[in-house]
Amino acid sequence: MLLADLGADVVKVEDPAGGDPTRVIGGGPESPYFVSVNRNKRSIAINLKTGEGQALLAKLATKADVLWHNFRPDAAPRLGVDLPTLRIANPRLITVAITSFGATGPYRDLPAFDLVIQAMSGSMSATGEPGGAPCKNGVPTGDLAGGLFGAIATLAALHERNTTGKGKDIDLALLDCSLSMLTYMAQFTLAGQPPPGPIGSAHAYNVPYGAWKCADGKFVAVAIFTEKFWRPFCEALGLKIADDHHFADMASRRLNRSRLDAILAKEFAKHPRDWWVQHLWEQGLPAGPVYDVAEALHDEQVRARHMVVPLGDGRETLGSPFGEMKAKPPPRLDGDREAVLRDWQA
Repeated sequence: MLLADLGADVVKVEDPAGGDPTRVIGGGPESPYFVSVNRNKRSIAINLKTGEGQALLAKLATKADVLWHNFRPDAAPRLGVDLPTLRIANPRLITVAITSFGATGPYRDLPAFDLVIQAMSGSMSATGEPGGAPCKNGVPTGDLAGGLFGAIATLAALHERNTTGKGKDIDLALLDCSLSMLTYMAQFTLAGQPPPGPIGSAHAYNVPYGAWKCADGKFVAVAIFTEKFWRPFCEALGLKIADDHHFADMASRRLNRSRLDAILAKEFAKHPRDWWVQHLWEQGLPAGPVYDVAEALHDEQVRARHMVVPLGDGRETLGSPFGEMKAKPPPRLDGDREAVLRDWQA
């Protein structure tokens, strides 16, 4: 979808028997789940279990710049995604395989979904409240990381092809992508420190950093990531603790985290969330409201940046971080067959 947002002609190949399963998750025939990731695409239904369907896919591949698929390595050749054959027919073709565990390694043929990827990447073990059970991220980061890295790899391969004239095969594993997002957590662990555990909305090294409950029961998030914000933060809250030896620097505040949290909890309970947000913003401090999804989608900054846009059929959808765009509704199953076959001369 990101490539479609950028102007690519993205043709979604679907199973004639119902199409993409996400069409009906949460209610079909075109669920919000499906709408969320399928704007600006076209659809053609092909039965890849038949010789005729595989031949049509191969013909389309001769016209394509890029072929994405998520078939497991053992299944891809059986369904017509035979890379050596496709490469002979179209040497400039770029293929992107996004699978759970990649084309190599002992788990290559195992199935998995977002939850399993989050679990095996280690991110679940570091998410949630202290002492709680492992918790997945609220958004499907295991899946989304694959899409983001896939788009980056595709653009890099297209750029490389401009020089070499040749395509390439990209093998992306969702587990690899999720592991790469551990960043400093992985590096500290590799350096010999204990693996991080869940700490809620707090930060392992920067204090104060987290979400505090306000007088109206809502929460405000504050991120004092560097020392330059510490004194202004104390002044904004009317606290005379900036030079207290328990809190004077980041190392001290880490050692006395629970003591400081108790002080801040008492202060934030004195006013409603939006009062605090406005007050902290006026002081130039890194803070913001903890929104629910509906609040986030209606925030004035979100609307000003066109991150919610009309679909042209009375519905709205998320916009693109690449800039303002005109979003076309997701395709009906096989709704673009004639146009695709005509445009691609297939």
